[in-house]
Amino acid sequence: MSSNMSMKLVFHKESKKVLYAEARKDVVDFLFYILTVPVATITRIFSNNKKDMGGCLFNLYKSFENLNSDYIQEDHKIKEDILYPKTSFSVQERLLLPGTRHADHEVRVILYGCPDCLRNYYVDDYYSDSTCHNCKCKLNNPEVKKVRLAKSVESGPGLVKDLVTYFVMDDLEIKPMSTVSSFSLLNKFNVKDVGDIQEIVVVLGKNEAFKIFEASIKGKGKEMLTSIYIDKLVKQEEEK
Repeated sequence: MSSNMSMKLVFHKESKKVLYAEARKDVVDFLFYILTVPVATITRIFSNNKKDMGGCLFNLYKSFENLNSDYIQEDHKIKEDILYPKTSFSVQERLLLPGTRHADHEVRVILYGCPDCLRNYYVDDYYSDSTCHNCKCKLNNPEVKKVRLAKSVESGPGLVKDLVTYFVMDDLEIKPMSTVSSFSLLNKFNVKDVGDIQEIVVVLGKNEAFKIFEASIKGKGKEMLTSIYIDKLVKQEEEK
């Protein structure tokens, strides 16, 4: 998947505001993914982008990063796990926010044992999920089974289904889109002349992704999309 995604902004020229955006699954996956980013990762992302989060989280992060290993518990993974925590989901859109890591999940795998082989050769080689490795019989009626834990990287198809286009409101409220709801929104925003509406497809690349991420974390009002894209929208209107 490309690191550059796109969405269509519906811009009200008179008020100079983005009313809403029309976005597909990839954009919505990224926006919801923001909810899964750990605090330490948020701090590092802001630092990598040379942005001040406000507050003292950066000082806390750097203090632990600079702490000599003599003062840290002997488990060698503690420092890495705190500074580089793994996220719960592995959607590809996380690539827009460098420094995030997905988790390896332990899954329960049930293995079955061939009764005959296990009676004569009770070794792990004769456990299988389908066929006995020794006699090649199908394990239709196994008498013995055991459970082991295996590492499995969750790399599923993202977070939402690719069934519809989604509305992304200026304040990042998200809901499925329909023709009826489009008209309802225009009425809600008191748009009386459709000639005042401008539609423009914009790229959601790494710069825009960070701006949305920053605005959602720092709470910059309810006009996030407008604040990020207003210059581009106004410039395009003036060039007409």
